[in-house]
Amino acid sequence: MDGLSGAASVIAVIDISAKIFELCQIYFAEVKEARKDIQRLRVGVISLQDVMHDMKDLAEEPSLFRRSVFSCLTQYNGPVQ
Repeated sequence: MDGLSGAASVIAVIDISAKIFELCQIYFAEVKEARKDIQRLRVGVISLQDVMHDMKDLAEEPSLFRRSVFSCLTQYNGPVQ
């Protein structure tokens, strides 16, 4: 990636982040149950982050560990459901 495309990517991420932040502010101000929704979203994002870390580890570990991770992911009410 050259410097120009790298800078464009950073600018795009900053722009999207600003838009998301603005929408969250509007949502929080206008929706009665916003705090609960935001907390549920936060828990979901943390679960997704855990899954992503497990997937990274999965790529680096032997096959027995892989079965363990996939069992965790596919369980009832697991993070992927």
